[in-house]
Amino acid sequence: MIPVSMIIWAIWLFATADAEKVVGIIPASGDTQLHSSKLFLCKVKGGEAEMKWLYPNGMEIDDGEDKRFVVETVDETTITLLINSAETHDNGIYTCVSAFEDRTEKRATVEINVVSPPTARISEESVNATAGSASSITCVVEGHPHPHINWTRNGRPIKAKPGRFGFNSDQSVLTIYAVEKTDEGQYTCITTNKINSSSANVTLHVSVKPEVQLERSKERDPRKVLQSHVMPQETPFPQCTGSGRATNWSLIAALKSPSSPSRPLSPCRKWSPRMGASTPASPLARSGRTDEMSLCRVRLCLNSIIPPYTP
Repeated sequence: MIPVSMIIWAIWLFATADAEKVVGIIPASGDTQLHSSKLFLCKVKGGEAEMKWLYPNGMEIDDGEDKRFVVETVDETTITLLINSAETHDNGIYTCVSAFEDRTEKRATVEINVVSPPTARISEESVNATAGSASSITCVVEGHPHPHINWTRNGRPIKAKPGRFGFNSDQSVLTIYAVEKTDEGQYTCITTNKINSSSANVTLHVSVKPEVQLERSKERDPRKVLQSHVMPQETPFPQCTGSGRATNWSLIAALKSPSSPSRPLSPCRKWSPRMGASTPASPLARSGRTDEMSLCRVRLCLNSIIPPYTP
C-alpha cells in the first residue's frame, strides 16, 4: 500500500507540471537507513507508458535477481520500487524509464544513499605507558557516511600539538609522543555522523622509572672511606639512593684498591688498609655496619656511576 504522504507529494508534483510528458520520482531523496526498507514511486504525466527501473549499472531490475528489490506496476502511469533490508553496497543512482506510445522516452533518477549510525570501539579497557615514551590509542570506527572523530581526556577536548599529541588522517589513532604522569586519565573517542553519535573509553596509566642519584663523599681516599664504613658515627662516604617505586636504601662500599686503582674489587670483598689487599667481606654486626650482601649490592651500584679512584 502506497503511503498517503507519497500520494500527496505526487499530486503536488504533477499539479504544477505542464501538459508535456514528464516523469518524476517520489521521494526525491534516497537516504535510507541501513537494514531498513524504502519505497520509491515513479509516475508519468502526459500519456500512458511502459515503465521500468534500472540498477546503477544500467541493468533492468528484475524481481527474480535479488529478492530484496521488488518492482510493482501499479498502472500505465505508475511503477514502484521497494528495497528491503538495504545494504551499503546498494548505494548508487537508480533510474526510472518511461517509454511512451509515440516512442518518446523520459527518465528520472534518484540517488540512493544507505546510511548507518556510527560505532566506536577501543580493544583495551586500559593502557599502560612509561613516562617519556610514546603511546598510541586506536579507535575502530564504522558508519556511513564515515563519522567525524574527536578525542577527549577526562571530558576535555584534545587537539594536535607538536611533540605532545598527534592524529592520523581520519583521527582514529591518537598518539601521545612523550607521555607524562599528568597524562593519566580516561580517554574518550567520540564518533558522529548525520545519523547519530557513539563513543568508547580507555584509561591510561603512566608509570615513572626509578631514578638513581649519587651523593659523592668529600673524602677521596678509599682508605678513609673504608674507615668511615667501620665507624658508623662518621658517615661522609658515598651513598647510593634509589627513588621512585624502588625501595629506598643508603649504603656504602670501598670502590677501588689504592694499590691497584685500575682493578675493581671483586664482588663481596673489601679493601683492608692493614693488609694492603682485598680480603673476603665477612658479615658485620648491627652496630651500624652493613652486612655482606648489602656490601655487594652497593658496590655494583656505585661502580656503574663513580669513575675509578685516582690517588
